[in-house]
Amino acid sequence: MVSDLVVAGMAERTQEAYLRAVRLLSKFYNNADPATLTEEQVKDYMLWVRHERRAARGTLKIMIGGLRFFYRRTCGLDWKVLERFASLARRSFRPSPPSPKSDASSPPFASHDFMRTS
Repeated sequence: MVSDLVVAGMAERTQEAYLRAVRLLSKFYNNADPATLTEEQVKDYMLWVRHERRAARGTLKIMIGGLRFFYRRTCGLDWKVLERFASLARRSFRPSPPSPKSDASSPPFASHDFMRTS
């Protein structure tokens, strides 16, 4: 992916942000190779980032940009879910209220706290 970012002429800070987005996705799925994840898994991750982590609009835009770049340019996949999230991030929105933690259908990764920096 790094060489793809360089060839695309991305600025160094953009490269760092895009690489971080892919690294966090991988970490979310226990360091799985992001190229082997399904579109549904990426969708679940983005929903988790938006609803559970309550990521800011700017954060979502950067993460979506990095994931779109990775899956389009590096993997050659054109996933509609990333386009839908990109469209959502361009619009102004308020994060939805958190889902109940006691819900039996909640994914087991809903309690991950790997994005916390402090």
